[in-house]
Amino acid sequence: MPSPKKDRRAVFLPDAAGERGPGFTGREIQDLGKAFARASLIAKAAGFDAVELHGAHGYLLAAFLSPFSNTRDDAYGGSFEGRFRFVQEVYEGVRNAVGPSYPILFRLSGREYLEGGRQMEETLRIARRLEEIGFDALDVSAGITMDAEAFTWLAPPASFPQGAFLGDAAEIKRAVGIPVIGVGKIRDPRFAEKALAEGQADFVALGRALIADPEWPNKALAGRTREIRRCISCNRCWSILYRLPIRCAINARAGRERALPMSPSLRRQRVAVVGGGPAGWKRRGWRRKEATRSPSSRKKNTWADNCGWRLFLRGSRISRASWHI
Repeated sequence: MPSPKKDRRAVFLPDAAGERGPGFTGREIQDLGKAFARASLIAKAAGFDAVELHGAHGYLLAAFLSPFSNTRDDAYGGSFEGRFRFVQEVYEGVRNAVGPSYPILFRLSGREYLEGGRQMEETLRIARRLEEIGFDALDVSAGITMDAEAFTWLAPPASFPQGAFLGDAAEIKRAVGIPVIGVGKIRDPRFAEKALAEGQADFVALGRALIADPEWPNKALAGRTREIRRCISCNRCWSILYRLPIRCAINARAGRERALPMSPSLRRQRVAVVGGGPAGWKRRGWRRKEATRSPSSRKKNTWADNCGWRLFLRGSRISRASWHI
């Protein structure tokens, strides 16, 4: 039999008698705040240039901020000030731990995209308060984990446009004076530069794009944009991340970099690559880097015209029009 459906907000709901059932007690909240401070100090000691507190996507800080998930009726819920209280306490603890000049960033969802969730009007109020209490930059994402449709926004799929959250970032940027980071399916360096030039954000951040090609920033800096292996937003990495080592549909080395090192061959070899699809293309590229001759089983005079035709055909679909193949 299927398990009974649980309220998605159960961690914050009081029980029928008005007691704080499964929700955090005041003591537990204080302990959690101290844990944020300890973790931030460890990050600083490890050599990181900044720390970012994750207040997006329904995670702990976001759950306190959201009117959808925070149904508490004590000092940590109810009004805007109550829902913001835990974030402020966490910031103060982290700031005391890392010192006055160490950068502290905050990630938040511009919109939560579900009924009862936060909309942009309140997000702008939150952004101004975050700046007021001392945060150094804001990282603007979208969505929340507590609803299937809203969850989709956490990692925009192939059907979403490039830079899906930049509009929200631009709106928040107009409301604050601290730097704003734009995210959301940013694949093309030229697109990123255009967004910065238009003032939609002060920085752009990459996630899945770096799984697909860890050399994305170096290639962009060197002007080798055609060599970038662009993420296709299939979300293979995202779909297995919680249960298996990370994998990528277009980067076979993702999560296996030590097992598949990119090192030159010690001697020149002649290797046949059978097949002219994406895998065959990529293998030829690896062999070129290894100074190894890689003839294909395809006829030489038809290689450029016929290889990978199925990928081109599939890439012509509307939802895959931005594959850059």
